[in-house]
Amino acid sequence: MRLTPPEVSLTRSVPEVSEASMSRELLDEKDSSMRRIARITGGIYLLYFIAGMPLILRSSLIVPTDAAATAARIAASETLYRATIVTDLVSYSLYLGLAYLFYLLLRNVSRPWALMGTLFTIAGCIVLIMATAALTAPLALLTGNAFNGIGTPEREALALLAIKIYTQSFIIGLLLFGVQWLIMGPLFLLSGIVPRVIGYLLTAGGVAWVSFAIASLLAPPVGLAMQPVVLGIGSLAEIALALWLLLGGASGRSVPAAAHTTYD
Repeated sequence: MRLTPPEVSLTRSVPEVSEASMSRELLDEKDSSMRRIARITGGIYLLYFIAGMPLILRSSLIVPTDAAATAARIAASETLYRATIVTDLVSYSLYLGLAYLFYLLLRNVSRPWALMGTLFTIAGCIVLIMATAALTAPLALLTGNAFNGIGTPEREALALLAIKIYTQSFIIGLLLFGVQWLIMGPLFLLSGIVPRVIGYLLTAGGVAWVSFAIASLLAPPVGLAMQPVVLGIGSLAEIALALWLLLGGASGRSVPAAAHTTYD
């Protein structure tokens, strides 16, 4: 008697993956990527703050109304003065990196506005980098023998003039950064990446920086009076953002799935 082997199915049963499950996995992967970007942004932000701190030390060398005193202080602390130029350039380089990271974090809210904010950030960095070049003029005028043909009082006056040009350029850079936060503050507010209060603080900081820059250019005494308040608001907003991105991003709380909505 002939035995017929049972039929063997050559097809395996492939488990069906629901569309909802695949969407959930994609969202989880995107959230994980955004959290990494948030942590990197927060870390670079803190490095930027550290690199910018020597600016305070350089400010102590400048006497705005006394060229001779300023020259004497720079000559006595030449190494410190030179070091602050380097740390300034490092801080601006870090902020250029932040410009790109901000764009990555905010493009899901509105790609055009995130790009616009990034362009203002880059423009501000370029202005400050060019302004920093003016800080090298006092070194050329006050050290070495290159300009010994010019009298000492004249060289000291030119050195202070270069520092004042730097200061005015710095204010223009702050205006551009203020516009940046007028754009990015509302984007962070809508993003869900940070608490809404930080978004409001960033927007208020943008208003403060723009107001301070305009006042300083039009009515310097008014700008000088505004400086402590503006510095307090702007610093609080950016430090809060940096810490939340670093700590909130690390714990996974800062980038909810609801943030992945694009408003173009």
